[in-house]
Amino acid sequence: MGARIGLTPRQLRLFRRFHGLDQVRLDPDGTLLDLLDAAVRALPELRGNEHRVRYLLHARSTPVAAPYPLNPLHQLRERFGLTNAEAFTVTQQACAASLLAVDLAGRLLADDGDPSALALVVAGRRPSPGTPNCCPAPRSSPRRRRPAWSARTATATACSPTRCASDRSSTAGRSTTRN
Repeated sequence: MGARIGLTPRQLRLFRRFHGLDQVRLDPDGTLLDLLDAAVRALPELRGNEHRVRYLLHARSTPVAAPYPLNPLHQLRERFGLTNAEAFTVTQQACAASLLAVDLAGRLLADDGDPSALALVVAGRRPSPGTPNCCPAPRSSPRRRRPAWSARTATATACSPTRCASDRSSTAGRSTTRN
């Protein structure tokens, strides 16, 4: 895999030894909508409460998710019947976009006035065209317990004015390949 994305043997050793990464996860066929859909489906608290969702927020680190006129967030809203939800994206905050989206959801709900209102925060992205369609996965080692980061992973969080419930992250089309 290292050769596929142009890494030298020295760079491969660096990823394995210092970053604890010796595998990559590939998802060649899934779309952003597929990733977000899988994350929302893994959130059982949403079932039966779709009418209560007032805000649908998509947190991502890149400003553009799909070419115009496609809008995966609007497609997600339609697919799950979130007809009362205002859908928008939180971006330009790098890795902190998800944290900002959860904070923003809480603030919106606090100002909403409806104690039964919910916000749904989804986070995930697909690489832009022309970038490698892979990402590192941590090696299994008892001395290193690092969470994996993945451009193929999407997470959904449902927030109410009093609590947030989150799925444990779902990866559509996951396959793992050694370097």
